[in-house]
Amino acid sequence: MSFEIGKGISLKEHIQRCIRGDTHSEWMIFSGIDLTLDMLVFPVYLDVCDLYSDEYGEIEDQVLSQGDGYGNLLNEDQLLDIVNNLLSQRHNYTDKELEAALNYYSRYDTFIEL
Repeated sequence: MSFEIGKGISLKEHIQRCIRGDTHSEWMIFSGIDLTLDMLVFPVYLDVCDLYSDEYGEIEDQVLSQGDGYGNLLNEDQLLDIVNNLLSQRHNYTDKELEAALNYYSRYDTFIEL
């Protein structure tokens, strides 16, 4: 079982790709503490599609040990839910509001109220 860490893109671009349905990796990682729209996130490509939970845990440990402080990014469904929640509150939310919503959800596992 092997993996490859792909080329980094900005979190903002990744979210835009999620909205368009144009993602090629289900699993993204990042390095840092707080999420910012200009930070780089990296796709992880696995050589197999179906993993047992113990296999997933093993490969996850290997992937996250590759960089200094790598962590798992919120998944595509979570990112889209955060965007949709913001849109339900404010049609034209700002980048700062999106960053705040991402970090709030990441910390508390619930949506922010603007």
